[in-house]
Amino acid sequence: MSDPGAGSDAMTRVYLGVETASVDAEELSRRVPIEPTATSAWRSPQTGLVYSRTEFDLGSGPIAYLVVEEAGQRLLAFGRAVAEGFGWLAKQPDTTVYLMIVQQVTDEARTKGLKFEPDVVQWLDRAGASIVIDQYVGG
Repeated sequence: MSDPGAGSDAMTRVYLGVETASVDAEELSRRVPIEPTATSAWRSPQTGLVYSRTEFDLGSGPIAYLVVEEAGQRLLAFGRAVAEGFGWLAKQPDTTVYLMIVQQVTDEARTKGLKFEPDVVQWLDRAGASIVIDQYVGG
């Protein structure tokens, strides 16, 4: 049986993100003792607050459902304490925790569906994380 995503240039990337104007990097590292893969900062034109964005890469690849499944397994491997650390962050002022799925969908991509197992949804709930799906559709 052939791979349903083979031959397509569609890509999916999954990461856990934290955007905050109230928690410094030291406190974030103390609450979430895993290494971030990217950080950046910007000033909000609406409020004037300076926000930091911290990303924790969970995987990428051409077959969306496999990438999401593997990302879910990585979240579960972080364990309950890390989820609770993210949950503490999510309760702070001007702070958002989210699971970001960036999906590029082409006509050739035959696997466009995403599935979250109940234990992954429970982990995300404990982490206070919303789910953001950013799709780019093109041929």
